[in-house]
Amino acid sequence: MRALEVVAPYELRVTQKPVPDVAPGQVRIRVRWAGVCGTDYSLIAGKLTFARYPIVPGHEFSGLISAVCEGVEWQIGQPVTINPILSCRTCPACLRGDIHHCEKTAVLGVAGTPGGFADEVVAPADAVRLLPADLPLDAAAMTEPVAVVVRVAILGAGNTGLLALQMAFLYGATHVAVSDPVAARLEVAQKLGAAALRPEEDAGQFDAVIDGVGTPETLALCVRLARRGGSIAVYGVPSQEQPTVPVLEMFRKDLRLAFTRLYPADFTEAIAALRRLDWNAIVTHRVTLEDLPDAVRGVMADPASGIKILARISED
Repeated sequence: MRALEVVAPYELRVTQKPVPDVAPGQVRIRVRWAGVCGTDYSLIAGKLTFARYPIVPGHEFSGLISAVCEGVEWQIGQPVTINPILSCRTCPACLRGDIHHCEKTAVLGVAGTPGGFADEVVAPADAVRLLPADLPLDAAAMTEPVAVVVRVAILGAGNTGLLALQMAFLYGATHVAVSDPVAARLEVAQKLGAAALRPEEDAGQFDAVIDGVGTPETLALCVRLARRGGSIAVYGVPSQEQPTVPVLEMFRKDLRLAFTRLYPADFTEAIAALRRLDWNAIVTHRVTLEDLPDAVRGVMADPASGIKILARISED
């Protein structure tokens, strides 16, 4: 069979390799479509310290089952993709389904185990995911990157936080958890599909954490909530000039931290998104210009009394 192999950094070749045998607990997949992601580029560039060459990359792919081992229920010809995370499958994290928290986690096609840039690839049977018959296989090869950011935590359920949670769902998140000290705001977040954040139980669970508060305490919480390799975005205005940042823990977990103060000039995407967001769900006040000062003062005095104020400035 053909396979694209990274022999050494920046050295790629298409070579012939034997069709891999199917070991117990495995299936073989005839690859139809495979995607290239940033990890593959880093692997090719020699930037992954844990990479072992030569390696056949590719962890975003789809195809058809071509062989199964005895006792496996998959059938030849079924359209599938895979979850490329390899783990021990026996530790507490794996047994509760959190294979990405396994201390022995690896990724197929990244370190040691050949990936999907080949005619055929073998994978653990329990990593295989059946595809709908009407889903094109080229689209199905995008399953893994779509799944990358599926769990999002948001600290602060003000109007921006509530819009952020809806945008997270629009962009593919399957689980969004929100925290806010104001019960009324948290209730709105839950009506919009979010779960209430449980900081102790949810530690290390989230692909992305969004901090709408900006205090040293919330930043420390973000670090606790983020999974290894996760991202933190802070749009809340920092409460002090030099907040305490748990740098060592961020390094240990390989976290990315970004502060976001403003936004690009092009509003095309934001305008289009408004057609799909339930923005009206967060509007608690509709007032005239004259009534606006009192409305603002009221919400400032009692944050539970409102989330988003809309003022009608003129009557046309």
